[in-house]
Amino acid sequence: MYISGYSGSAASIATTGSYQATIGGGQDAFLTKFDSSGVRQWGTYYGGSGTEVANGIGCDPNGNVYCTGTTTSTSAIASTGSFQDTYGGGVGGDGFLAKFYPTGVRHWASYYGSTGSDGATGIYCSSLGHIYISGNTSSTNNIAVSGTFQDTLNALSDAMLIKFDTSGARLWGTYYGGDGSDIGLAVYCNSLSKVFLAGTTDSYTGIATSGSHQSSFGGSAYDAFLAKFDDCLLTTPSSVIGNDTVCRGTVHTYSVPAVTGAASYNWILPSGWTGTSTTNTISITVGTISDTIKVSAQFTCGTSPVIKKAVTVSLMPVISPSGLISICNGDSVTLTASTGASFTWLQDGLPISGANAQNYVAHTAHRYNVVVTNGIGCTDTSLTDTLIVHPTPVPVISVSGTILSTGTYATYQWNHNGTAITGAVAGSYTVTVKTGNYTVTVTDSNGCKGTSAPFDANTLGIDDGTGKIRRVNIYPNPVTDHLLIASAEKVNVAISSMEGRLIGYYENANRIDVSGLATGVYMLRITDKQGAFIGTEKIVKYTNR
Repeated sequence: MYISGYSGSAASIATTGSYQATIGGGQDAFLTKFDSSGVRQWGTYYGGSGTEVANGIGCDPNGNVYCTGTTTSTSAIASTGSFQDTYGGGVGGDGFLAKFYPTGVRHWASYYGSTGSDGATGIYCSSLGHIYISGNTSSTNNIAVSGTFQDTLNALSDAMLIKFDTSGARLWGTYYGGDGSDIGLAVYCNSLSKVFLAGTTDSYTGIATSGSHQSSFGGSAYDAFLAKFDDCLLTTPSSVIGNDTVCRGTVHTYSVPAVTGAASYNWILPSGWTGTSTTNTISITVGTISDTIKVSAQFTCGTSPVIKKAVTVSLMPVISPSGLISICNGDSVTLTASTGASFTWLQDGLPISGANAQNYVAHTAHRYNVVVTNGIGCTDTSLTDTLIVHPTPVPVISVSGTILSTGTYATYQWNHNGTAITGAVAGSYTVTVKTGNYTVTVTDSNGCKGTSAPFDANTLGIDDGTGKIRRVNIYPNPVTDHLLIASAEKVNVAISSMEGRLIGYYENANRIDVSGLATGVYMLRITDKQGAFIGTEKIVKYTNR
C-alpha cells in the first residue's frame, strides 16, 4: 500500500536510509509504503529547493511504484539521461514523473514541461506496463507529439495527456482543450487500450463531440469533461483464409490479410493440431478433431479481438462390427466400412487381393483394417478389427450301464437316430430305446455347436433284446492296480485321458496294469479283433493311501 502527498514537516516523514531522508526545501512531495497491517515499511521525501506537490501514484504489474506531481525545483528531481532531465523554465513549475522500486530505491525520474506553467495531476499504470499521466499546461512546446489528437496549444491553458513506458521513454503526448482553461485531473486505460481523460473546463468549444451525453457547455463557471482516446487501433484481422474441410494428418496453410500497425499475430489451434507462427501466415498439421482456428493481431499497446474459422476434419473410417470379434469354425462375419469412394481391405496389414468393396466377408482368424478414400480425396486407415475363430466342440459319449454322458458344456441336446429327444437337455441321458444310434449336440461357452460320433445302443452296456446287458465286462471300477476284462471274444482296448490323449493301447486284452496311471477319470475304447467298434467305458483310477 502506498500513499503520496506533500509536506513541509522536517521530521516524521522519511525513514532512515530512504532515497531522500531529509526535506529539500520549504515543501516537498513524499512517498510512503505500508504493509497490509498498516505498518510503515519506508518513507521518503521527494523534492529540491523549490516546492513539490505529489498528486498521483500508481503501481505497474511488477510492483514498481510511480509518483507524479508538480515541482518548481531546478534540481534534485530528474535523473540524468531521463526523458527531460532539466527544468523547463516556466515560472509556474513543471510536471514530474518518478519511478521507484518496491524497496524504495528510485529507478528514474523526469520533468515534464516547458516555458509555461505545467503540472501533472493524475496517473494510471496499465496491465501492459504503460504509464499514463494527466495534467494541465500553458507551454506551447515540448508537450505534444506531432500527429497526435491535438499537437498544438489551443488557448492560454489546456489539459494534457501523456504516455510513457516503464523505462521512462515518452511514447506520445497530446493537448486537450478549447477556447478556455482546461485541466486534466484523472486518467484510466482499459484492457482494449482505450484511454479515458477526465477533468474540468470553461471552454465552449473543442471539448465535447456531437451526439455525446452533453455536447455543449453548461454555462456555469466550470464543467466537468470526460474524453475517450484510442491509444492505438486494435484492428481485428478481417478473415482467415484456408480450407474449410481437411484430411487428418495433412498439412495446410492458413493466413489473414496483413493488419496495419500489427507487430505480430497470435494463432490458437484446436487441440491436437500443430503449427507455430507469429506472422499473418501459418503452416498447420491437422489433428483428429473438427474445431475453429483463431487468430488475433498483436500491437504494442494491446491485442485485437480474435477472428475465427471453423474447419471440419474428415472422419477416420470405421468398420462395423468393430474391435474384437468372435465366430465359430465354419462361420463368417461381414465387415462393413463407413461410406467412401474407394476401399482396400487389409489382412494383417497386407492388401487382400480383390477385396475392394465396402463389405468384406471374413472367416479366418486375422487382424483386419480398411483403407478408405472419401469424396474429397482423403485417404485414411481404420482401427483394427481382430477376428477370433473358435474350434468346433467335439463331445465324446461315455457309457455307464444304460446311462450316456458327456463333458461339461453350456447346453446339451440328446438325439436318437438323428432326431432330437424331447426334454433330453442335460449332461447325461438314460437310454430307454435300446436300439439304434445316439448322439449328443452341445453348445460350448463360445456359443459354438458340435455333435458327437454316434453311439450304437446295441453295443457296450446296452441290452441287445436277449436280456444280455453286456458283451464285455470291465472291472473293478473304480480300480487301483489291475483292470480285468471279461469277454466272449478277443477285444482290443485303448485308454485315453478325458482330453482325448492316447495313453495306452492293448491287443487281446484281458488284464491291464493301470497302477502307473495318475488318479483321475479315463476313457476306454473297445474294439473287436477286426478293429470294429464295440463301445466305450469310463473308469475311475484311484490310489490307496
